[in-house]
Amino acid sequence: MKRGPNDRFLPSNYVFPGGAVEEQDSYTGYSESGIYPGVTIRVERENLLLHLSAGIREVFEESGILLARDSNGLFPESDESQFNTYREQVFRGILKFSDLLKNYGLTPDFRGLHYLERWITPVFLPIRYDTRFFAAMCPENQHVSHDGDELVETLWINPREALRIHKDGEMKMVLPTSQTLQFLSSFASADELFAYLKQKERNSPLKNF
Repeated sequence: MKRGPNDRFLPSNYVFPGGAVEEQDSYTGYSESGIYPGVTIRVERENLLLHLSAGIREVFEESGILLARDSNGLFPESDESQFNTYREQVFRGILKFSDLLKNYGLTPDFRGLHYLERWITPVFLPIRYDTRFFAAMCPENQHVSHDGDELVETLWINPREALRIHKDGEMKMVLPTSQTLQFLSSFASADELFAYLKQKERNSPLKNF
């Protein structure tokens, strides 16, 4: 997804949906029972639910994808007009994300998130972040759309093609994005990727750029 040209941080850069942890992400009604075991050894346990909750909420706000399941284990159908109303309310702080899920009998799909890596921006940059990257499958019955606020363009593309366009100077991105795409491009399919990410012994150290 492409950030707006007037953004203070990474203007006009292509990025993955995500953002900062918020107070509402500390909701205590979630359980760790649905988290894939391999994630717990690569994310600090005291912050585990916080990061996962923030990731799922931010993906919903920025892309409209709702990574939450009902009591039958199904993802909700994408009603774009209704979804857009709710994501705007969550983004503006009018509606808590946890309340939205409770109202529809949904539970965050923590088990569907798989840890990729952690990046920290250099100390000399005026705006910094310490972020965890996760990978998840997009529900087949939902559709991606940018929020029109922080993000102004949606692009669904093969990682190799994105890297080719970036190399040609037509797609602006920072090192964590290009390195993540490089990693993803080494797998022949999503199934192969997630089979690898489920390995508990996989090591992914903290990275700086």
